[in-house]
Amino acid sequence: MDPKEELKHLAEKPKEIAREAYFSLIYNVKPSFFNFLNKLSDIVRNSLKILLAIIGFLIMAFLPLELDYHAQMALAIFVGIAIMWTTEAIPLPVTALLVPVLLTAFGIFGTSDALIPFAHPVVYLLLGGVILAGAVHKTGMDKRMLYPFLIRSGGKPDRLLLYMMLFSGLLSMWISNTATVALLAPFAISLGASIEDKESSKRLTKMLLLGIGFSAVIGGLGTVIGSSPNAVASAILAEQGAWTFLDWMIIGMPTAFVLLFLTWRIILWVIPVPEVTVNVDILKDDYSKMGPLSGAEKKTLAIFSLTVMFWISGTTLGQFIGFNSSFMSAAIIGLLAAVALFATGVMKWEDASNVPWGVFLIIGAGLALGEAIVYTGAADWITAQLFSLVYGLPLLAIVLVIGFIIVTISNFLNNTASAAIFIPILIALASSMDVNIRLLVLPVALILSLSFITPIGTPPITLMYSLGKVTRVELAKIGILITIPAVFICVFMVYLLNYLGLI
Repeated sequence: MDPKEELKHLAEKPKEIAREAYFSLIYNVKPSFFNFLNKLSDIVRNSLKILLAIIGFLIMAFLPLELDYHAQMALAIFVGIAIMWTTEAIPLPVTALLVPVLLTAFGIFGTSDALIPFAHPVVYLLLGGVILAGAVHKTGMDKRMLYPFLIRSGGKPDRLLLYMMLFSGLLSMWISNTATVALLAPFAISLGASIEDKESSKRLTKMLLLGIGFSAVIGGLGTVIGSSPNAVASAILAEQGAWTFLDWMIIGMPTAFVLLFLTWRIILWVIPVPEVTVNVDILKDDYSKMGPLSGAEKKTLAIFSLTVMFWISGTTLGQFIGFNSSFMSAAIIGLLAAVALFATGVMKWEDASNVPWGVFLIIGAGLALGEAIVYTGAADWITAQLFSLVYGLPLLAIVLVIGFIIVTISNFLNNTASAAIFIPILIALASSMDVNIRLLVLPVALILSLSFITPIGTPPITLMYSLGKVTRVELAKIGILITIPAVFICVFMVYLLNYLGLI
């Protein structure tokens, strides 16, 4: 079950049980009747959400906006899909499938043009990255790498938190941030439970879980494959000019490490550090029992290392060896890595059932929607409205205002969908203002992932919160304290790197 759905299910279950028990005792009503009512209420609720999207579509379609037919229809589809993604009336990937259907139905694109974005290279780059991450997890390499971090901390709570956050951040740059939390959360809980004093145990567990959740999200900023918004932004930026896997790392890596250190200090400031020492000697025994690398681990390590090397070197190394630039693109390298993992027996086809196929549909739909808005001229209209609101403000102020608006929205709307909706608009806004597109898009792309305040903003935070060790108020309090400076840092880092000539 999806973490969001599981959390919702756990929250609603006590209410359902109490209601059924009360009416069963007083009115002798059978529980099956309430199951029917619950299903009926879900149908009504989803129907209202769909109706809201249809109303939004119709309003935008018939407003006198002085746009041609195709531009107005693209705008109407944009609004309708945005409402569907926001309300989650139906699963996000299913809504994504509506995009090419609507674009062809209203004559904006032909069938091929509507479907081409679903085969964008960034989709295959992510697919290769996900399979590579699956191999790291399947072979147990992630656990093998974790133990030295925990042992090196010496059991001191502040150092233990720092090392777990560093490992979480580094791991989530290459594998799913939700999978990172799922891997580390049991360790955090068991380390907390090893402390006899209940209050100290509670505080340590809370510190570690918050650190793991936040750092998994932050670490995802480091690479294109670390987070879906990164992939969406990179795909769109690549269409505007030369943009590589390494280009993103130059921005994402330093930003992630600065935010990791900031988050570590804020957690230590908000939650009193327990004056205890965790016994990590048992971890040394467990680590020694792992023995040497297995054959599967060696194969995975070799493939992983070569893949990262080619991703970072881009086409330079490929040209030196004699390969053409297309063959050495990041997407093709990712696919080669995936094929190698299956060919060497590290991965089986059954393992592919864990691939989050829905994310690829959302990214494809977002790219198709963005292309439709730009192609029809609807983006120019949206840009004109935005430009009238921010006219006269310096670029830095505009980026900060948009950044805080976006980070608020992304705490309630899926960040992949948010990226698909807003980044094409920002591209058009930057073009109309005649400013460097990257100075507007990159800070916002980084900020899109910073969904720290609510438990529904992003799956790793949802999973961490669903464990019941952190309250909603605690999450919101620490999340706000991290988010506000984080927005400024994301903007500052992009501008600093641009000043240094690295962007």
